[in-house]
Amino acid sequence: MKKLFFILLAIVALSACTSIPDTSVFEKLPSDKLAKALKQNPDFEEIYSKVSRNTDNFNEIEKAKFLGVTWRSLYNYEQFRNDTTKLKPLKEQWENEWKERYAIYETKVDSVITYWENYKSSNSLSKFVKVDFAVIDKDYYPFMYDVKDVNLGFRLTPINCIVEQIRFSYRYSAKIDSRWGDKHYCRSTTPFNSSVVRYWQVGYEDEKIFKDLSTLSFIRDYDIDIEVTNVRVDGVNYSIDDLHIPSEVTSYSGNSVEYMNDYYREKLIQGQICASYKRQYKYIIDKLDELLENKFPSEHLFMKKLNYKG
Repeated sequence: MKKLFFILLAIVALSACTSIPDTSVFEKLPSDKLAKALKQNPDFEEIYSKVSRNTDNFNEIEKAKFLGVTWRSLYNYEQFRNDTTKLKPLKEQWENEWKERYAIYETKVDSVITYWENYKSSNSLSKFVKVDFAVIDKDYYPFMYDVKDVNLGFRLTPINCIVEQIRFSYRYSAKIDSRWGDKHYCRSTTPFNSSVVRYWQVGYEDEKIFKDLSTLSFIRDYDIDIEVTNVRVDGVNYSIDDLHIPSEVTSYSGNSVEYMNDYYREKLIQGQICASYKRQYKYIIDKLDELLENKFPSEHLFMKKLNYKG
């Protein structure tokens, strides 16, 4: 009886998908067969609509390569790919694998950043000159109280030397949200051997902000980040590029876009700690991709190609 029961169960399971024809996905289904398939398997509609809409984009060589992919095999592929009952324990297993293999590297990021920050501070060009924000200066149109130009004044203070040329960057952020704006660069080619204040005109977008600010209100409401990038002293040119700080370190430290944090963190770990490191979600996606490729090689490759074309 048990044997008969399992045979009947297998027949029922098989008949559940026989309504979906085992014909090539490059063949449109006749209305009667499609109606029968949709009646028994309503979720087949989404697959059929997406695939039939894009198969015309395949050339003859591509069609020949995927001729063995049928509506039934593709439906079984999609059923497996969306079966949370089967995939949930696998994803939990892959999460644990990731933790055992990669989680330790997450804890090392801060120490890497600290090392390079100390290195940069010890070799900073600020040993030659100190740059501070000094004042907002505004020019007005004659006979009307309307701002024509806004200039920012920076105090340049040489440290026991004559600074022949200097280039520095600045960016600012409202203290309330700490979202840094773009870097702006200032250059001076007139030598100085004592503290001086020099001025640079701001661009149009910045002018819209600074025209309504005073020096005191800017200092109160904004943070400003200043970095000396190039300096010439005693005929010798010094550059921050001479420090050879890895690009992944500067990108991670300089990023001000929150949703990019994980991306730059991944690049930092790959460049400085572990070349094979992947973020957890990427590790799981790759494991799922590997599973599908092994279990449904043709169907998986076909869907990748279809999604690319669609």
